[in-house]
Amino acid sequence: MEVKKNDIQTKEFDLLELVFLCLKYKGWLILISLISLAISYGLFHYLTNKTILVDQKASANILIEDDESYTIKELIDILNIRLSSSYNYEKWSNNNSNLDKTLTQENAIKFTVNNNQILNFIYNLENTLAASTSYINYTTEIVSEKINKMQKKIQHENINNEKNNINIQKKEVKNKLETIKVKQRKLRVEQKAKEEEVFDRMNKIEIAKENVVFLESYSQKIKEKSSTVEFNLTLTILSKKNAIVENQFIVDRIKNHENNLMNRELSELNTQYDLLDQELAELDEQFKKLDKTSLELKNSKSNINKNIIKVGRLMKHKTLIYNSKNNFKYLIIFPIFIFIGLILGIAFFIFKEDYNYRKNLRQ
Repeated sequence: MEVKKNDIQTKEFDLLELVFLCLKYKGWLILISLISLAISYGLFHYLTNKTILVDQKASANILIEDDESYTIKELIDILNIRLSSSYNYEKWSNNNSNLDKTLTQENAIKFTVNNNQILNFIYNLENTLAASTSYINYTTEIVSEKINKMQKKIQHENINNEKNNINIQKKEVKNKLETIKVKQRKLRVEQKAKEEEVFDRMNKIEIAKENVVFLESYSQKIKEKSSTVEFNLTLTILSKKNAIVENQFIVDRIKNHENNLMNRELSELNTQYDLLDQELAELDEQFKKLDKTSLELKNSKSNINKNIIKVGRLMKHKTLIYNSKNNFKYLIIFPIFIFIGLILGIAFFIFKEDYNYRKNLRQ
């Protein structure tokens, strides 16, 4: 029987028939769901790979030499202060106009050397790494130069302090020498006075002895003539002899005691004077050496290129960071693709059933 085209009707599906249709093609629907899941996973993986952040880090080893004026901690603090200085960045950027575009001041002043003498920083481009290395090298050279100048200044101050101390010592020594000279002059004056006294008393002794000899001779001549005259002569002779004894005693005391004391004291003063004079000569020699050292230090250029702080080995390493916070929004892909796959699958099977239905009607 031939069916006319207008008599063919499309088969309508109600909800129950739709459920039976899904059960009939459940295997295919499961396969479609798995295919949709695989496609959605591929898309999810593609999208999330774009959110991977590459964190490029570098570690610079800061080499610090031992220094008598500063501790390692103090040198690290000085370097960190300089690294975080806006003025330091401006000076570096003026000398490196081709690099300052890849290293901003905001990032540069964040550089910090830790207690292990390591400076860690992040860079995104090789140009940034080159600029960062240049900035760190520049800063270490500036700090080293300033420390060298400061050391030179401290050395000059120490030399000046030593010279001032030597001048004070020289002044004290000269005062002591002057005091000794005064004592020496006084002792020599006393010695001369004692010598004059001894000379004077020796003359008196000689005169008294001559008088005694004369009086004794004269006394023998008038012995029988006048007893009174003889008595007076005897008294005079005794007086002269007593004067001789007294003067001789004083002379002996001056020669044997007083002169010895003055000579000993004068000898001690001479010894003290020689020692102080030697000390003054040594102080003069020290002062000359300090003058020579100060002049050599002033003209010396040996420390100008000495880098107390310098950059050692630079280590580079990369770290992959998955931004999981932003990846959660892509999870919606899975249910959407599965839903679309099921809808398309069901629609396909509905059209297939409808096609078979109309085909049967034609037959």
